[in-house]
Amino acid sequence: MLIIRQSQLDTFQEEKDRQLIPAIIAFLEKNHAESAARHSSEELNELCAKAIEDSRFYGLTDIHSLMWFSAMAVEIGPQFHEQPAINRGLSDTGQPPAKRIEAMFAGTTEKDWEDARKLKAAAPEDK
Repeated sequence: MLIIRQSQLDTFQEEKDRQLIPAIIAFLEKNHAESAARHSSEELNELCAKAIEDSRFYGLTDIHSLMWFSAMAVEIGPQFHEQPAINRGLSDTGQPPAKRIEAMFAGTTEKDWEDARKLKAAAPEDK
């Protein structure tokens, strides 16, 4: 019997995530060109890798959710999901992961998103 340990599965997932980054960057450069252009290729790579990692924390795993999360990290700021109302919506286990983004938008205000933008200013990598 073949036994696959969690550490091996984690390694496979990390590699799969790395392979998604070029597609996500292409999406950002096409659909969020101005914001994406503010970052070097290396920064955009790192930003996307971190966004994928953060989105998986919330159970978001499909490519559309990963692209959305990366776009918000580029447009709003890499810590956008730490804003309390946004975090609450993304963490809502009463919603299936595929519906959390929609539900989160329904439960947030323009002020919540303004507050999320301010988190970007406090981000250590931006100092």
